[in-house]
Amino acid sequence: MALVKRGSAGKNAVIVRDIQPGDEAILRDMHKRFGYTTPFPETLENYQVLEDDSGRVIAAAGWRMMPEVGMFCEPDKSLHPLVKLKGIAMLQSKLHDIITATGYHEAVAEVLPELEGHFGRHLQRHLGFQKGGRMYRIFGGC
Repeated sequence: MALVKRGSAGKNAVIVRDIQPGDEAILRDMHKRFGYTTPFPETLENYQVLEDDSGRVIAAAGWRMMPEVGMFCEPDKSLHPLVKLKGIAMLQSKLHDIITATGYHEAVAEVLPELEGHFGRHLQRHLGFQKGGRMYRIFGGC
């Protein structure tokens, strides 16, 4: 067992360690009891586990690779909105084909706050995007 980090919270010690085969059932139960609406991760390969000083698993965190889709558009208002929307749909279809051909089954797209209301609704209604909550980024030494 590789000890990554040890800390204390009051009288209790906690450690962060590599995931072990027996942890998956515990984490699945934790996921179910909390009522998460997101699916359980397909793999826990890159996860770390937090356990208390009694050895009880109390949290886990990990990462996975996912394509991030980016886009920019001509801001000229002379282009009819339906033409622009059809073009965006064509771009999305092509990117979908490319992304799925590389083995991914989903991607994320960050929409700027000033565009989120109007453009976000178009993404959902016309292009099948699902709003997945707020995305947070880690900057710096990662």
